Amino acid sequence: MKNNKAFIVAICGKGGVGKTSLAALLLDELARRKVAGPVLAVDGDPASTLYLALGTPAPEATLAGVRETTPLNARTVRNLPAGVTPVEYVAAQMQDAGVIGEHSLREMPLHLLTMGQGEGPGCYCSINRALSTALESLTQRYPIILVDGEAGLEHLSRYRLGQVDLLLVVSTPSRAAQIVAGRIVQTAHQVGMAIGQAGMILNRAPVDLRPKLALPILTNIPDSAYFVALERLGLPVVELPDGNPVRASLKPVVDSILVGG
Repeated sequence: MKNNKAFIVAICGKGGVGKTSLAALLLDELARRKVAGPVLAVDGDPASTLYLALGTPAPEATLAGVRETTPLNARTVRNLPAGVTPVEYVAAQMQDAGVIGEHSLREMPLHLLTMGQGEGPGCYCSINRALSTALESLTQRYPIILVDGEAGLEHLSRYRLGQVDLLLVVSTPSRAAQIVAGRIVQTAHQVGMAIGQAGMILNRAPVDLRPKLALPILTNIPDSAYFVALERLGLPVVELPDGNPVRASLKPVVDSILVGG
């Protein structure tokens, strides 16, 4: 781990390309490699289904819930106890709400942070700034943070994580998915995100398919009826058998994470 900061992996892609399932399986492969952890998984998709793919209990609270129920207006700030900063206040609210659930995956400590729904009407500037600083402190506590993001990278840009060491863009062979994949990288640069390495995971494609894309293809995930069945039934994809070729195809990505983290 470099500079006592986490190695941050962000997984993005068009809806329906399988990014949440692959995020869960990547975490499971890290656990199979005996990563000491704790590893932080961030469910940045408003659908909030990463826990299902991992087979963990439903989250007790979300970051969005803290944002909605934690006023941070001038009156609140004035009434804070002496010596307590707004960021410390918000961090305490996150802890009290149980926003970060603590689990284990094959004996690897796994912490899950669920972002939740987007913002409703009103101004959230103050609370978002405090949340941004509180989240930034998490990078000091984990060797690896894996973010299952949404296509537009809204959560990452809103809370200013700023640095992504490995941006994984999941796509299928469809033209629409590949167009969205290109736009995701453009959006990341537009919001000022610093990216160490970016690459594509091509999902549900023939093994010999190598389309000409702006991003390098890190791995090609073969179509697996077993894997698809777990996804469609809403069962934990971590139950995928050891010998399934989907697991083997993720090895180059897992190796990149381990080398960086």
